[in-house]
Amino acid sequence: MDPRQLASLAAAEVRRLTGRMQRADAEDVVQEAMLRFCRYSQSNPVENPQRLFRRIVRHLIISRHRSTRTASGQMCVVLADDVFFQIVDGAPRADEVVIARQAIDAAMRVLMDLPERERTVYLAHALDGRTMRELAKEYEKPQSTMADKVAAVRNKLRAVAMKHGHHMGA
Repeated sequence: MDPRQLASLAAAEVRRLTGRMQRADAEDVVQEAMLRFCRYSQSNPVENPQRLFRRIVRHLIISRHRSTRTASGQMCVVLADDVFFQIVDGAPRADEVVIARQAIDAAMRVLMDLPERERTVYLAHALDGRTMRELAKEYEKPQSTMADKVAAVRNKLRAVAMKHGHHMGA
């Protein structure tokens, strides 16, 4: 996919997902999404670039929203022209970094301990955005079997995350 098409797609997706985002923030999301898409597609085959790109944009916007909503250490600043804004210290505390690294290591162990086929199916769905229908066709299994495999891995990862104090969405 042409980089200009990706940028246009990302801009449209940002506008669709949030109308309240500042233009500079939206441009940052587009740039970050382009970078992540390019990095990922260099080392992995991508069957549906639009779907993967939309997923990256959506996750970046959600992450940005969560970080601004739950950020600690906010400070209110008054400019000379009485405009108020907040400065957020986005740097995590050292203990948060250690806990996050432990959670990531545990999640990686779960993924690496999986049989190769289960790991491949899960990553194809979670990272490549492959549908259950596509996976079922490729592996010649029912869609329900593919959904069960993905759900089982997701539940294992969710259990690890919760053990380390993190919560994963549905």
